[in-house]
Amino acid sequence: MKKYLIILTLLFILPFTVFADSYLTDSVAGSATNTLKSFLNIGDEVTIINFNSVDEYTINSDYIDLSRDLDNSVRAKLDSNVLNIEFKGKLVLPVNCTAMFYRLNNIVNINGLTNFDTSNVTSMSSMFHSCYALEKIDLSSFDVSKVTTFQQMFQDCHNIKTLDFTSSVTTNLTSLWCTFQNCYLLESIDMSNFNTSNVTDFSQMLVCCENLKSVDLSNFDFSNAKKLDCMFYGCKKLVSIDFSMFNASSVSMAGIFGECTELKTIYVNENFSSITLTNTLFMFEGCINLVGGS
Repeated sequence: MKKYLIILTLLFILPFTVFADSYLTDSVAGSATNTLKSFLNIGDEVTIINFNSVDEYTINSDYIDLSRDLDNSVRAKLDSNVLNIEFKGKLVLPVNCTAMFYRLNNIVNINGLTNFDTSNVTSMSSMFHSCYALEKIDLSSFDVSKVTTFQQMFQDCHNIKTLDFTSSVTTNLTSLWCTFQNCYLLESIDMSNFNTSNVTDFSQMLVCCENLKSVDLSNFDFSNAKKLDCMFYGCKKLVSIDFSMFNASSVSMAGIFGECTELKTIYVNENFSSITLTNTLFMFEGCINLVGGS
């Protein structure tokens, strides 16, 4: 009996620390007017954002409270051109992350995304929309299992060259509309883990990705697709597209390959001719190098 009392006493005496996760306020996302930029009232001077998980910090007036529960568990401070956001444990993002980083025009790097907990997020629509200067972003740690929409997620990220989606397993995704529109410098993208069986709208997904040289759609499921309009419009560096997995029954493809000036080959399966195409307007407009097949 004495032995157990000694152990229990030690448990109360020995110091230990438990870091609970921190919850980000809903007010930094949700719409084009509810963004991190608008909430903090910051301008285009910010070029770097650091999301830092820390052991401890001292609360003072230099910081702005970004916590959901207004308990200073998440706080931000602007140091010249660097925005530092500190929190304990993981940073749990709101369910609706629409436009969270919208129009942070001069952001070059967003560091610490591995500290995010995105397991409850359902919308990443326009999340990085108009981050014109952003050059790369690693989303490999994101849990996107509940996300239903990536629409306009990276639209107008003009300088982004690489995107890592290799660990992103999507199961509830319904829209990829304009996801990568105007990512002018994007050269390649691996979406092999995407589950697109519920996606209905792929239109303008890669429109004007002028430097895109390859895209792997081998695991895409188009069975519920209704709109592929302008999906690859203006992808001037694409030489071939493998559509052999295509399994839609009735779909609109207006302008899907328009202005793909280097496109030479499109691979399709034997069932492609039985698909009902509801709109083929300008489907191959400007495809000056496309070669017919048998």
